[in-house]
Amino acid sequence: MIINMTTIAVRKHQYLDQTLESLFRSDGRHVPVNLILGSSDASHVEKYRDRLNIVPWTAEDEARAKPGQMRHNCNVNALRALRYGDDEQCLCCEDDIRFKPDWFSQLMLTIAEIGERDYVLNLGQGSDPSPGRRYAVHPRPSLVGAQAIYYPNGAVRRAVADYLEEAVAASLAGRPFRGTNDHLIGRWAKEYAALYNTTPMLVGHIGQVSSFSGHAPPPEAPKASAPPKASALPTASAPRMSGASAAAADASRAAGTAALQSATAEVLLDLLRAFLGRGVAPDATRLAECEWPRLAQIATAHDLRPIVHGVLQTVDGLSPQRRQQFKAAYVVNVFRAQLVRQRIAEIGAACGEDGIAPTLLNESAVQRLYADPALRVVNAVDVLVDATEIERASARLQRLGLTPCEQGNARRPSRFHLLHRGVDVAAIPVDVHWRLAPPYRPYAVESEAVLARAHPPAEAPPNVLAMAPEHELALLCLRTDRRAFVQRPMTRHGLLEWLLLRREGERLAALVDIALCVQRASASIDWDALVDTAHRWAADGQVGAALLLVQRLLDVEPPAEVLRALNRDRPRFVDRVALRLELASFEGRGNPSVAADRLRRVERSAGLAGRAARVWSALFPPHAYLRARAAPGSTLLGSWARHGRVVVPMLWAEARARLARR
Repeated sequence: MIINMTTIAVRKHQYLDQTLESLFRSDGRHVPVNLILGSSDASHVEKYRDRLNIVPWTAEDEARAKPGQMRHNCNVNALRALRYGDDEQCLCCEDDIRFKPDWFSQLMLTIAEIGERDYVLNLGQGSDPSPGRRYAVHPRPSLVGAQAIYYPNGAVRRAVADYLEEAVAASLAGRPFRGTNDHLIGRWAKEYAALYNTTPMLVGHIGQVSSFSGHAPPPEAPKASAPPKASALPTASAPRMSGASAAAADASRAAGTAALQSATAEVLLDLLRAFLGRGVAPDATRLAECEWPRLAQIATAHDLRPIVHGVLQTVDGLSPQRRQQFKAAYVVNVFRAQLVRQRIAEIGAACGEDGIAPTLLNESAVQRLYADPALRVVNAVDVLVDATEIERASARLQRLGLTPCEQGNARRPSRFHLLHRGVDVAAIPVDVHWRLAPPYRPYAVESEAVLARAHPPAEAPPNVLAMAPEHELALLCLRTDRRAFVQRPMTRHGLLEWLLLRREGERLAALVDIALCVQRASASIDWDALVDTAHRWAADGQVGAALLLVQRLLDVEPPAEVLRALNRDRPRFVDRVALRLELASFEGRGNPSVAADRLRRVERSAGLAGRAARVWSALFPPHAYLRARAAPGSTLLGSWARHGRVVVPMLWAEARARLARR
């Protein structure tokens, strides 16, 4: 889920600080925020640049704007908010609202109650509550005010954006198409889906100045005898509790939310351990006590929904509605697993015509470890070929209707793999690798050795190879590089919450892959060869940390002597400093008594330290890496110079891309 917040600098009175302050103090402070600027002036958001993503107003947006046309310009920026980001769940809001302290958990409960259907949910307007329900049908003929609108999936968001696009295009062409974005959103929802309001409101409106108007609000005439009206949320002029009472209330709500989240995390761990045969699945009573919307959200974000569905099938007394939430994802993945198998067969046949035998990597390789392949979500088929075969392999894939494309990360252009996509968005993409690690990661992974030991797996399409078990396990561990923080004495729940808070795209399903590989391939794994491989690749600590993490979280234990051999050294000093700051940031997020300003400073320092540690490791890799990469007869200094000639241009390109975004 993301929050796309529209904002503009021309206000005489800015409400953005108050809005973000309420968000940072709420239980939804972990949700990524994108500030959608309504003009080229970014002066009012500079203080948030290191914490939030700022989406600038471009020359193309300026060309679509009309000077002095507030309604049209408001539609343009609302359209930008609807179009930005690929996340399924999105909250589009304005910068003059106050979030309720528990708005996120209440929203998750409302979403679960509504179920899987197309709708638009308004968080900022009141309705008469229906008994036993958290939402109500929007009572008015049209929507007036779109301070906070939630879209449950990408299809609804795209459809609303297309509808709003017609209004913008008509306005630019001089055709009559009257209506502001809130009116148009409400019209679309009532005609093509459903428009609901949360009951009670989850956000309050604190602003009186439009986002596209620089004029101050007219002064209000004093009302001598009018009694104050009750409000579901405190507004800018509403009486507030005393500081001590408000702090106590916030602390009480935060404690209740934290307890619920802790119970949910423990339930998730028990479900995963039950899937691996390392424990008993939680019963229906315990499942009812957890925060079910959060469980569903985590399972979706970490590719665990089919696995959770499989375990829930063994639980007696669970309501059909609960089962249905996860069954739909499993059924979809059954068909996707068939498409993946078909895609792998096509790759093998096409490359075989040119004498190329691709080796499976990542999710497409470990899917065979699952008793039911539909339990593993595969986002793309990853294959490894020799560097001399990449052009021929790409040509063969293009004959299958797949087009090579860049990875979309301008910070680090791909120099070790090439993604191929089809015209149909439902087609399974193929990622062709000729190296197993990017140059800026200090791993001396031997792609040639991996290809040399690849072998045809059982029950696989012809001309498709699988890696040796030691190589497969080592590479799975490198995908989950957790060396720094697993050295820290943290509880099992703390480790899991840390994993859930991080946003680098890493998924808990990768840990389940490692656990399955240890369990089901342990008989064929040469553990001494694994230790030797990790040592040659200069990745002892990284491989050992991933295995230790699986042991702590999932109770799947590799041989003790292997863990001792792989976890002999401590992380380097720069990594330990970054770890301490990240840990302070993690603990601050869960502590409501930490001031928002202090938390922002700690999070900013943690981000800077993390980037500095990554740059330092890229420029000055461990000596083991340099020795592994050294040419025959070369010195350590010569190896470092050759490494620098490769890495420095990449780091410079990353720095230029970062500066360009500013």
